[in-house]
Amino acid sequence: MVIKRYWFVLIILVVVLLTSCSSISYQIPNKPVKLDILHKLGINFKADKCVYSSSQNVLFVKEKDTNFIHIFKDGRQINKIGGIGFEKQQFNQLSDIALAPDGNLYTLDSASLKITKFDIEGKWIAKIDLNNFSEPTLFDVTINDQFYIYDSNKNEIFIFDPLKKNSDYSFGKFQLSKPTNLKVSKNQIIINNSHKNHTLIYDTLGKFISKSNEYVQSQRGIKFILKNNYFVISDNKIKFAISAKPWLRFYMQRNYCLLISNNEIWIAALRYR
Repeated sequence: MVIKRYWFVLIILVVVLLTSCSSISYQIPNKPVKLDILHKLGINFKADKCVYSSSQNVLFVKEKDTNFIHIFKDGRQINKIGGIGFEKQQFNQLSDIALAPDGNLYTLDSASLKITKFDIEGKWIAKIDLNNFSEPTLFDVTINDQFYIYDSNKNEIFIFDPLKKNSDYSFGKFQLSKPTNLKVSKNQIIINNSHKNHTLIYDTLGKFISKSNEYVQSQRGIKFILKNNYFVISDNKIKFAISAKPWLRFYMQRNYCLLISNNEIWIAALRYR
């Protein structure tokens, strides 16, 4: 009787152990093994940033040191909006762009202190005033339309609720140093400085996580590191997007990767194991 009970308990322990191991392995994120190039866009202007609406196959490109945004659909340019001025489709100082949760475009005007929303064709939809900010220069938005906005004058990132029209919390004041890109992922805030080539990572509540002396993007819990003319995964030697020309910027959006060089933009999809 004692022996039977012993074997019964042993079998239960083995089942529990196998179940636990299965659960642990399931939580390990799959890693990308291939990059499928969807579009290679030749451009005759200097691109500063781009965001991609995969559902509409539309790419929004912010032109460097200007107030213009170029709109591409299916690999072809369909519109160009912006220019300096006070009309709905113009800006006084276009400082950043972000993809709205519905696939449309958000723009940030640091001089006019406003966020403007445009549809995929460049038509004006709405604006959000940022009267409590001093010099908002970078931003991104969550799937719940909550904004993370970097104010360069205050050197802080503010979590902004457009319905309440205020910021309940800010962070990063003594850690940030002239960032050039702010990216919100599912559980993290990625802050890049392309001039100093380093990256700060926070959680979505503003708690500092880590610093890296490399240009890093993160997706699905995996870190992607830019290495001049290609990028790699942090713990893998596979090279992705190898180019004859150096990449100046790269951005991760869900399963998509956007890369910018002096005269070309690549839109690519990551294929996971």
